[in-house]
Amino acid sequence: MNAGKPKKVDILERLSRIVTLAVFVVAVVASVVAPIIALSWSHQPFPGFLVDQTLVVNDTRGDGWTGREKGMQFRERLIRVDGLQVNTSQEFQAVLAARKVGDSIPIFVRRYDQSARLYPDVRLMEFPRRDLVRLFWLPYLLGLAYMAIGLWIYRVRGMTRPGRSLAFFCFSTALVMVFYFDIFTTHNATLLWSAAVAGIGGALISLALRFPDELRTVTRNAWLLMVPYLVSIVFAIWNARALLNRVDPYAYLDARNATFRYAAGGALFFLAMVVFRALAGRTQIVRVQARIVLL
Repeated sequence: MNAGKPKKVDILERLSRIVTLAVFVVAVVASVVAPIIALSWSHQPFPGFLVDQTLVVNDTRGDGWTGREKGMQFRERLIRVDGLQVNTSQEFQAVLAARKVGDSIPIFVRRYDQSARLYPDVRLMEFPRRDLVRLFWLPYLLGLAYMAIGLWIYRVRGMTRPGRSLAFFCFSTALVMVFYFDIFTTHNATLLWSAAVAGIGGALISLALRFPDELRTVTRNAWLLMVPYLVSIVFAIWNARALLNRVDPYAYLDARNATFRYAAGGALFFLAMVVFRALAGRTQIVRVQARIVLL
């Protein structure tokens, strides 16, 4: 009998627990910081359009947005705002902070095809409350729900591999939801947000390999569970390099779209594996569990 001896925990198990708890801590901090940043930003003059970190106008829009009504389009990049050249998101925010609601300012942009256009009188407005609810509060509350579910799962099943994978997925999704508003406003957590999206894909693929029960190949080769997360790291690095690319301000679009596809592919793979186990699981218990998850 070896009951008195401590159980041997391999390096991957320890790393899995550390990373999962670290993501949870980051999600908790994000849930505290995000509302402060979002509410502060919402009180400054709003030009009627939103930009990504590289000052490229994104495809988010709302009713009555003045910049959009003037014709500003997705993929146009800001060059000068009110006569001042802007190279970073911080410079753009500083220009707006020095103006007041009701002012009209000229905005010079360069389009994706490198042609230029001047919008001579874009009126600054208050950021609509309905859009703050739609773009911040709803995703934020959803993020809190995911975080609570992830914490519950970790408390109940955190000592198991599937439990940690599911908790990691919930915490990563919470980060994506909580910082959703940030990626096109203050851009304080864009790199973290991109990494969290990539992490969702890795978590779902890893979870599919061991839920409701582990594939025998995975049981014999636990290192296979790390592969989806390594791919997530590659996507996170790609996004970081693209967002910090000073030469091509549009490089992040390809990286972000590819990361979205990876996350979506992870979801589809997880769904396909659950369907397979619901129909042809090794045991009746596995088939029942898979059908409950599908439902």
